[in-house]
Amino acid sequence: MTKHELIKMKTLLTFLSLILSNLLLAQNINFNFNGKSYQCSSFEKIEQSENDSEFIVSAFQYQLPSPEQLQDGVSYKHGLRMVLSLHNVKHKIPLEENDTLFISTSNDMFYKTQQNQFKNKSESEDFKAAKQVSDQLNVNLKSKEEQLKVLAEKASKGDQNAIIELEKLINEQTNAIESAQPILDSKQLDPKFNDSQPYYEFTFFVPYKNKDLDYEVKITSGTLTITEVNRKTIVLSFKGKANMFYDEWDEKAKQEYLKKNKNTTFSEILKESGSINGFIELKY
Repeated sequence: MTKHELIKMKTLLTFLSLILSNLLLAQNINFNFNGKSYQCSSFEKIEQSENDSEFIVSAFQYQLPSPEQLQDGVSYKHGLRMVLSLHNVKHKIPLEENDTLFISTSNDMFYKTQQNQFKNKSESEDFKAAKQVSDQLNVNLKSKEEQLKVLAEKASKGDQNAIIELEKLINEQTNAIESAQPILDSKQLDPKFNDSQPYYEFTFFVPYKNKDLDYEVKITSGTLTITEVNRKTIVLSFKGKANMFYDEWDEKAKQEYLKKNKNTTFSEILKESGSINGFIELKY
């Protein structure tokens, strides 16, 4: 090999190395959960979808068979998977250059806060007072139902007295509702909850048991720091708390659970909880 050919070969290898580095950088999921690292830089499928309020990115180390094939028991490669959904952020996609999007509310936190707001409001004195007024209106209307039905039947046959009585009774009920409305409005029954705030749902699936089953690692709290997001790229780092659940097909985990717990009804079996942090860069 001549010196010129050697230089050309080295140049080509350097060029290919740069391309490979860029590819690895463009497809990278790296995270640490409870001191154990998980990393993948090659995905057979990365996809993105969206609707009016949700932006979803999912990545699969190996392509999954169709649901019909899975039901038939077809074997497949279990690899690292990720599903990330961002809610109420569509107006910020794509991010402006040099901008950063911070999201500090998880799906769990969003709905837990919402439930607590409704619960606190339902236990307030204002709510109880308004409910009493509302219940009384319903009782009054219920007591008039049979009378309204009889009058309506007579009125449909042209009975003028029935028509007059029916109109009078309807006006009485309408006036009662209108009189109560200011009282109900003044109690401010609606909880003060911002349902348009950004929040995320973030889950990883990690193979175990000879890669036949998948742990589900769900982030329950923490912050996403998104530096780039559009219809073809997402770059972010994250840090927070997560739960790891056994695969629903893990019979050994089920039996161990049943030995320790009297409750035989469960949806997921918790393996462990802990801290999680990581970095993601995906181009698709």
